[in-house]
Amino acid sequence: MFDLLIRDATVVDGAGQAGFRADVAVEGQNTAAVGQLGPAESRETFRGAGLVVSPGFIDLHAHSDLALLKQPEHLPKVMQGVTTDAFSSCGLGFAPLTPGNRSAIKTLYAPIFGATEGMDWGWESIADFMELLDGTTSVNSAYFAAHGPIRLAVMGTENRAPTTHELDQMAGMVGDAMDRGAVGLSCGLAYTPMIFAGHRELVALTEEVAKRNGIFSIHMRSYGPDIEQAVEEAVAVCQESGARLQISHYMVTGTMNVGRAEELLGWIDKAAERGVDVTFDAYPYTAGSTVVSMSLPHWAQEGEPGQILARLQNSETSARILTDMRADRYMDWPTTVRLKVE
Repeated sequence: MFDLLIRDATVVDGAGQAGFRADVAVEGQNTAAVGQLGPAESRETFRGAGLVVSPGFIDLHAHSDLALLKQPEHLPKVMQGVTTDAFSSCGLGFAPLTPGNRSAIKTLYAPIFGATEGMDWGWESIADFMELLDGTTSVNSAYFAAHGPIRLAVMGTENRAPTTHELDQMAGMVGDAMDRGAVGLSCGLAYTPMIFAGHRELVALTEEVAKRNGIFSIHMRSYGPDIEQAVEEAVAVCQESGARLQISHYMVTGTMNVGRAEELLGWIDKAAERGVDVTFDAYPYTAGSTVVSMSLPHWAQEGEPGQILARLQNSETSARILTDMRADRYMDWPTTVRLKVE
């Protein structure tokens, strides 16, 4: 006597084979049998003809950090069949939370993730944050240690390379996070302060990931005219460190890149030939969403929002910003952003 019997459904089991017609029996929280179950009996029967039964989906690129704290039932994902969310993506995260980075995280990152009024910001370490999610949400959480808050905690928003001591501190945080359950490290080389990270820093941090057979998930430095160099940077880091590579929202932007999809796929094949364990995710629409400050030249993004606004209000620096924006090959202003820069 099964608890639930789904009759005559198309089963897609995730093992790579084509879908097949079968019955699926459920006992408690487990799949008890799959096949032609004939006379089997159950407490509840569901007719699955014309429907598909599959394992839950894994969303490899999510920004669910605060959503799971505010609404642990996570219905927007559950109702789409997602049973595992992998986050914090793009290096944007909320732990560790320290006196040195608390203000920056709240002003740089929190606005992207929705309203935070009434939230308890009482956690400190990455382990504290993961414990808040443990056993409280309706989905499984695959947590990436986020490069952004780690660098903010050690170096603030400074535009420079880390000292040896600072690099050791950051590497220690990555290793500790993975020892406590994180699946890897995420990084967003288009966002403050990760935009200031160089090859040496990325290799040192991903070496901690490689030691624990984790994943390096990266929002690359460019998805525009310099995308080939950005892919090479990500591949070279993982080739040197040995970490597995997951390229986030693999795509190209701008009219200059129309028709390059086959070329992009070829770069993945070449990376695999070099011995890099590389995969990627993509979203199925032709739009993007990010922070306005990302449109500014790299040098103008240093500091917290107040410092950035001060540059925009200064006639000398604002003129330089405008000149650099007009010369930026990445931002295809008229067609991609539909924003006229006066």
